[in-house]
Amino acid sequence: MINNQIGNNTSTENAISSTTTTNNQPKIATLEERIAINQLFKEKLQQLSNFNSSSDRDEERIKLLNLELKIIAKKCSESSKLHFNDQLLRACLLKNCFVLPSFEIYGGVSGLVDLGPLGCNLKNNVIGLWRKHFVLEEEMMEMETSSLVLDEVYRAFGFFFPFNEFIVKDMKTDKIILATKVIEDFIQEKLGNEDLLTSVQIKHFREILANLHSYDGGAMNNIIKRFRIRSMDGNQISEVFEWTFAIKTQIGVTGRTSVYLRPDLDQGVYTNIKRLWEYGGKRLPFSVAQVGSIFDNSTTTGHYSKLRENSSAKIMHFCNGAKKNNCEKYSKKVEQVIVRLLLDSNDEETKISIKDAAEQEFIANKSLAYYLARTQEFMEECGFLSEGIRFRKQFSYRLEQLWTCEVLTTIGWVEVVNVQSKAGYDLLQHSQHSNSDLSLFDSFDEPLEEREIVVEFSHQKLGKRYKNDTKILLEHLSGLSKEKKSQYQTELETNHKISLDINGKNFQLSKDDISFVECVKKVYGEKITPHIIDLSFSVSRILLSLLEHVFWTRDEERPILSLPSQLAPIKVLLVSNCKVKTNEEKMVLEKVTKIIRTLSIPFKHDESAHSIGKKYKRADEIGIPIAITIDEESLLNATVTIRFRDTCLQERVELSVLHQVLFGLIMMQREIL
Repeated sequence: MINNQIGNNTSTENAISSTTTTNNQPKIATLEERIAINQLFKEKLQQLSNFNSSSDRDEERIKLLNLELKIIAKKCSESSKLHFNDQLLRACLLKNCFVLPSFEIYGGVSGLVDLGPLGCNLKNNVIGLWRKHFVLEEEMMEMETSSLVLDEVYRAFGFFFPFNEFIVKDMKTDKIILATKVIEDFIQEKLGNEDLLTSVQIKHFREILANLHSYDGGAMNNIIKRFRIRSMDGNQISEVFEWTFAIKTQIGVTGRTSVYLRPDLDQGVYTNIKRLWEYGGKRLPFSVAQVGSIFDNSTTTGHYSKLRENSSAKIMHFCNGAKKNNCEKYSKKVEQVIVRLLLDSNDEETKISIKDAAEQEFIANKSLAYYLARTQEFMEECGFLSEGIRFRKQFSYRLEQLWTCEVLTTIGWVEVVNVQSKAGYDLLQHSQHSNSDLSLFDSFDEPLEEREIVVEFSHQKLGKRYKNDTKILLEHLSGLSKEKKSQYQTELETNHKISLDINGKNFQLSKDDISFVECVKKVYGEKITPHIIDLSFSVSRILLSLLEHVFWTRDEERPILSLPSQLAPIKVLLVSNCKVKTNEEKMVLEKVTKIIRTLSIPFKHDESAHSIGKKYKRADEIGIPIAITIDEESLLNATVTIRFRDTCLQERVELSVLHQVLFGLIMMQREIL
C-alpha cells in the first residue's frame, strides 16, 4: 500500500547516484545534481501529503518515513556532507559549546581542548554506544586502572620502550618536526613526479616508506644526509634525536617515586591479568575493556588529531596463539562486512569483504578479521560515512599485524583506531622483571592421553646410603625431562645400574634403588603466554571527526549536525507555537513533558521569544533529531506535530500514541529522517 502511494522517478534518481564519491575522495554535488535531488524530494513530499488514510495513520505514516523518504533524505544531505566547511563548523561548535579552547583567557595551550555541555554529553553517548556495541554484546569484563604508572613498569620493556620517537628541529624557526614526517613528505613529493625518476629510484623510495617506522635514529640521519632533506619551509634541519613523549613526574613527600602519566591503557590490564583470568572462570579466551584518559607530550599540530590529553577506549582480547583462527564469534554475518583496505604505501584501496580478506590472507587470522569487522560496524553506527572509513596496514617489527582505522577529515585521513594482533611479548617482559608468573592455563576441549615415565625410588634406602646428599639427588630426579628419563631407563635395563654426577658428587643407583615406570596420564590443558588482539579507540578523535562527517549546510548557510539519535546530546526539542498562552496550552505542554520524562529522553524546552523557524534552526545546528510542536490545533484535537531534522518533514501525531512513537524513534533507534 505504501509503495503504491509513492512512485519512482528513475531519471531524477539517476542524477542522485552521480553524487557518489570516486577514487576515495569527496565529490561536491554540482548545481544540477542538487536541483535534481531537491526536485525529487519535493515530489515525494507532495505525494506523502496526499496520503490520508485515517484508520492506521500513525503507524503507516511512520513506516512511510522510514522506508521511503529516508533514502532520499540521506542522499540529499550526503551531497554536501563530505564537503566540509571548516570555518562554519568551527564557529558552530564554538558558539554552541561543543569544543572550547582550554584556558582561552590566558591565550590557550596548543594540544589542549575542553568539552562544553553538548560536547561532554556527546562524548558520553559515544562511549555508551561503544560499551553497548562491544562490552555488552561481547560479554567483556570492564575495569578501570590508575592514570599514574610506576617507572619500573615501563623499564620492563628495556630497549623496546614504546613511547619514544625520533624528531628533528628546523634550524631557522626552531620548530620541532617528526623525523618520519620529514622523510615521508620528501619521498612522497619525489614519487609525485615519477617521470623524473628511474625504476631503481622508485623502488628504493618505496622500500624506505615501507620500512620507515622500523628505522632507528642513525638510519634516519643517514637518509636525511644522503638526500639532503630540508624542512617543508626549505630550511636546514638538525641531527635526529630521540624524545620520550610520556610525561614523567614524582609522587610522595620525598619525591623519590617516579611515575608516568599513562600514555596507554595497557599496563594496568597486564599487571592484573592473573586476577582477571581467575575472576572470569579461569578460561580462555576472555576480553577486558577499559575507558580513560591517556597523555601525550609529543609534537602537536594544533589540530585535534594531536591532542596532549585524549579520552581512550581499550579492548584486549586474550587467547591461545594457536587458536586465533578458531574464533567462535566469526560468523557469516561478520563475513559479509565490506571494508576498504590499504595494503601498501601506494594509497590504492581494496574494497573487499571480510571473508575474502581472511581467505586471501590479507588479514593475519580470523580473530583479527572479526574485530576489524566489528570496528567497521561501530564506526558506521556512530554515523561515519562508509566512503570516509578505511583500514591501513602498518609495518611493526613487534606485532604479528597492525591495522589503523582512518577517517576522512578536513586535513585528510586521520587515524582513530588501532587494531593489532600480537604475541605475548609484553607479558613475558613483565613476568621477567617482576618475577611473577603471568602464564595462564588453557583447558583442552577434550582431555588428551599422554604417555609418561614416572620415577619410583626408595626414600629409606637412599637416605641411609647418602644421608645429607639425598636432598640433592631427589631434586635432580624430580626435575628430569622426558628424554632424560627415557635415557636412564634404557641404561638401567642394559647395565642394571646408572651413574649420576650431580654438583661434583657421584651417585650409583641399582634396580633395587630406582625404577622407571611407563604410564598413561590424562592432560587437561597447558600453560601458555596468551596472545592478544588489541583495539585502541581514540574517543577524542572519533568524537571530533564525527562532527565533521555529520556536518552539512541547508541552503548554503544553515548548519546542520545529522547526529544519529542514539548519539545526539539532546534528542527532542519542545516548542509552543500558540499565539496566546492559555491554560489548555499549559496542560498539553505538561502532558508532553511528562511523556518525554517517563522515557528518560534528554530534551530542551525552548521558551524564547524567537520565531518557530529560528528555534528549529538552532535545534538543527546542535543535532536535535526531533522537534515536538504544540500549536492551536493541538488544543482542539489533542495532537502535536513532530518535525524531523534532516528532511524538515512534519507529521501530526495524537497525544494518545506519542509515547509509543517516541519510544520507537528514540529508544528503539528506528531510522530518523
